[in-house]
Amino acid sequence: MCRTCVAAATKELAAICSREKVAVICYDECMIRYSNKFFSTVALRPRIHLGNTQNITEQDRFNGLVHTTMTDLASRASNFPIGVKKFGTNQTKFSEFQNLYSFVQCTADLSSIDCNWCLQTAINRFPICCGGKQGGRVLFPSCNVRNYENFLSYKHEIDCTEKGNLAGVQRGERLETVSPFTEGFVTGKGSAIC
Repeated sequence: MCRTCVAAATKELAAICSREKVAVICYDECMIRYSNKFFSTVALRPRIHLGNTQNITEQDRFNGLVHTTMTDLASRASNFPIGVKKFGTNQTKFSEFQNLYSFVQCTADLSSIDCNWCLQTAINRFPICCGGKQGGRVLFPSCNVRNYENFLSYKHEIDCTEKGNLAGVQRGERLETVSPFTEGFVTGKGSAIC
């Protein structure tokens, strides 16, 4: 699955962003990034926020649980040496019938300190895009975080990135971006920023 995803993402990224110096495409199963800058530093831009449109009950309690769970998960996932896959998954009970599924990941070239800083920065963006929502995702070139209530958005045997979907986002839809020269698109299977 990972190899197929990388091949498709590479082809689509070349078609969409062929004249750009910096580009990222993120599918559910993989992320491809190229840049004219050194990779072993934290890149927080361009970035994409994806939030579920459905609200959660008990928003304050849920938002607190998301923050606590994701912060702990980021700390554990970032505590690996350079070159080792830095990701973590977690399932936490929210109520008798609801679970919170969480995923965090950094690129393997980051130090533990840089990985944790990137993840914490992404987690701190959740209230902006996804506060009170049933799920959300923050994507940076160097790391990404994701949480969902009552939706298993990862597999334990992850090879590239998490398994899930971009709920409610349609092909060709523009996403929130943070710089005037950057555009974000939802492609057939994922999100591209260039």
